[in-house]
Amino acid sequence: MEHELVLVRVQEIRQDHRRLGTRKLMDKLQPFLLEHHIKMGRDALFDLLADHGLLVRRLRKYIHTTRSSHWLRKWPNLIKDRKLTGPGQLWVSDITYFKTGKEGYTSSA
Repeated sequence: MEHELVLVRVQEIRQDHRRLGTRKLMDKLQPFLLEHHIKMGRDALFDLLADHGLLVRRLRKYIHTTRSSHWLRKWPNLIKDRKLTGPGQLWVSDITYFKTGKEGYTSSA
């Protein structure tokens, strides 16, 4: 019965705050839990939310590595019309990007 009350309250809170995590959700739930004399800690709330699929998933940080809309020179495809007949005729390399802070990324071939 207590778990159902908590789940209903969590869904009410999440209507206004969709990405609210368990720790901050616990802070918002404290007055409700005290009012209804429900003893539930952070870990118990975490388990309850996990059991009902209500945990907030972390967003993946997407790193942009290719920026083609710059003013610098863009090299044409030099092998577009080339016919390769054997090994060792064409060599390619990869670019590795290093995060340097606020400036962006530095590349190394």
